[in-house]
Amino acid sequence: MNASAEPPWQFLPHQPRLFFGLPDDANKEALKLAYSQLIRRYKPDQFPAEFKKIRAAYDALEREMRFGMFYLPSETVAATPDSANESSHVSSPPDEAHADTHAATEGIESRSAMGESQLTDRAAAYQRAGQSDPQAWYNELRNKSTKSSYDYYLLAILSDVVSDSEKGFSHWIAEGADVHPRDVHLSSVLNALLNEGALRTDETHSLLLALAQSRRPLEFYYMTDALWQRYVLDVPWEEFSATLGRCDRELRLKSYAGRTAFLVALMRRALWRAPVEWLREQKRLIDESPGELNGDLEFDHELNCKLLNLRESHCERLESGSYGRRILSAIRTFCEVGEWEAATEVCGCQVDIAQHPTEFLAEFSFKPEENTDWSQSWSWISWMVLSKLPTQEAPGDRIWMVQTIYEMMRRIDAGFPRRVENMTSALNLLGLIFFLICSFFTIAFAVLIASIASMTLLGMQSQAYLVITLLAMLVGLVISVLSYYRIAKVWKARLIVPFIRKRVIAQHETKWRLLIARTMQMLLCPFPFLYQIVQELSSDKKNMGGPSQWLTTLLPNDLGLILYSAAVPFLR
Repeated sequence: MNASAEPPWQFLPHQPRLFFGLPDDANKEALKLAYSQLIRRYKPDQFPAEFKKIRAAYDALEREMRFGMFYLPSETVAATPDSANESSHVSSPPDEAHADTHAATEGIESRSAMGESQLTDRAAAYQRAGQSDPQAWYNELRNKSTKSSYDYYLLAILSDVVSDSEKGFSHWIAEGADVHPRDVHLSSVLNALLNEGALRTDETHSLLLALAQSRRPLEFYYMTDALWQRYVLDVPWEEFSATLGRCDRELRLKSYAGRTAFLVALMRRALWRAPVEWLREQKRLIDESPGELNGDLEFDHELNCKLLNLRESHCERLESGSYGRRILSAIRTFCEVGEWEAATEVCGCQVDIAQHPTEFLAEFSFKPEENTDWSQSWSWISWMVLSKLPTQEAPGDRIWMVQTIYEMMRRIDAGFPRRVENMTSALNLLGLIFFLICSFFTIAFAVLIASIASMTLLGMQSQAYLVITLLAMLVGLVISVLSYYRIAKVWKARLIVPFIRKRVIAQHETKWRLLIARTMQMLLCPFPFLYQIVQELSSDKKNMGGPSQWLTTLLPNDLGLILYSAAVPFLR
């Protein structure tokens, strides 16, 4: 789509793919890019009506992309304006102007005659509305054996007026759309109710049950996807779970095949409200249908799994500090409201973190054995928000970035306390002395055993005694040499490495982390890139043989630096 051209509004609301200018094989990322370009021009505070149309088109096409590989709705809103001409009977809702209504009746009646008939019905309805008792009119329409689409419109409106209506507005619209599946306007009103309607919770419950009784399973989940995501936030979990279970029973599901797209989106929305056991069960059902996960769904499911891990094991750590609580709040907003609505909160949190590395790293102190798997979920959320920002600088020159990281590692080596190196040398010398003493006693013991054996077996024959003694010394020397590598390995693992590791961790906590954070801030580079360069430089034993080599084992477990690296790009 040309960024400066006027969007093709004529394709809304029925052709969102053409509105965004996307080909049939476009993925979710292409949709997000086209959407972000439009909302930069039509901001919600300046163009509320246009923004609402764009957002509705985005939601409709995003849902179509999630469900499209399993279900293409054939009985919902007609896709093109011309499809109205193929309808058996298309009438207009009472609250719209229809001077230009286009409809046809199987090619028998002309367009003009059909338009006059609709206008006559509408005029007659308005005339009767001022003369008849609404209750009597409602009962008359309800008892008709055959109802037109316009009858269902009237029943829906009258149900809000009469006192003993057993069905509400949404139920009559849903029933009318079911009886007249080719009626464009009924389907449009139903879709608006399902996707954007402000329904009461009791009305939502009964509407979902009514649709479950009249629709096929895949069609039901496709149509009601947005309604379920609102419903889970509006009612207590027990009520939501009971409604979902009853709808599943009404649908008579024999398997969960094809339901994956619905479950992935619902699991994300319910992540902080549903019991962990329910979330695990949905995860199991999704994992059992790997063939139904396309690229976008697989990414969303993986993100859900990491967020579930966060909720189960790491919430307490985040809630203990101010930055952690802000991260947790932004993640919850992302799950319950949506990535677009959460963008402001995520940006504010990340910019604040990036500008205050000292305070942030102090809150997320280094713990060598800490599990950092969940941190990838925050990095992914940050990346999804960052990709929507209007201005981004290109990454810096790689050679310059490698040189900067090399200088950082050099500073780490140069700043390492000399006393630690001296202590390490002293421990190595002590280990050598210990080995020599052990070797001496080994040889002496071998000679002693040989002497006793020769005296017992051969007597004091000098020549034989000398030969046996020399052989014993040789055996003792061989044993000492062979045991040297084992002793050196144990000495290093049990004494040298723990000693150095303790000092290195102390240096990393007090000095290295802040230096690495400042380097990230200067380079604006992501954590994986920095870690890859550190690994490459550490493999050069000739030039990089100092304590900075420990970064290859420390960085993957440094939760604070991993989280900070996700905030650095927001400084752009």
